[in-house]
Amino acid sequence: MAENFDIVVFGGSFDPPHAGHEKMARLALARASHLIFMPAHRSPLKHAQPARFEQRVKMLEIVCERLAKNGLSVSVTDMEGKRPPPSYTIESLRAIQSQNPGLHISLLVGSDSLADFASWKDPEAIAREFDLMVAYRITDKEAESSIRKVESEFKARITALPGEIPGCASRDIRRLIRSEASGLVKEGGEESLLKDCMARDVLDYIRAQGLYLNVSN
Repeated sequence: MAENFDIVVFGGSFDPPHAGHEKMARLALARASHLIFMPAHRSPLKHAQPARFEQRVKMLEIVCERLAKNGLSVSVTDMEGKRPPPSYTIESLRAIQSQNPGLHISLLVGSDSLADFASWKDPEAIAREFDLMVAYRITDKEAESSIRKVESEFKARITALPGEIPGCASRDIRRLIRSEASGLVKEGGEESLLKDCMARDVLDYIRAQGLYLNVSN
């Protein structure tokens, strides 16, 4: 029988949050009672984020409000913004566990993040203290290999979540938003990609705030 979890934590940059993130959250909520989006202040594996931490929190709050209207139990935490960067997942997971004693906490990651698991801070502790949920596209055979590797090397307890996840990337979305503002996005492929990957409410916030217009990545 598939194991169910009380809380699943979904960490990431969410710069911006897109349809791929939302699909991963929905897959995880089929196995968990509640999902917490946890935006990183600054990931130790990335440079400075194009959008400010507070703006990324606000975008996730917009996502949570919409998902909650659809009956999903979701929230966003700003705990990593209250600590000096960089953000370390193990510290945040332990903090959430201490706030929720007795509840089963798991961590949701994508297959791309799992491939870098060995480079995280204290991956052995993460694998020992928490379960992992890995969401990936059904056609992604490399994901299955990464799962087996992390299970073997770190004795990790992993729940695989294959699904029809949109092929959206935050870097591509930021580029399209800059191109759109410059009048370079034409009807068809790129315009369709932006609409397919971004919820209207989040995109409206991005446009109102003028996000991603003056960044190169």
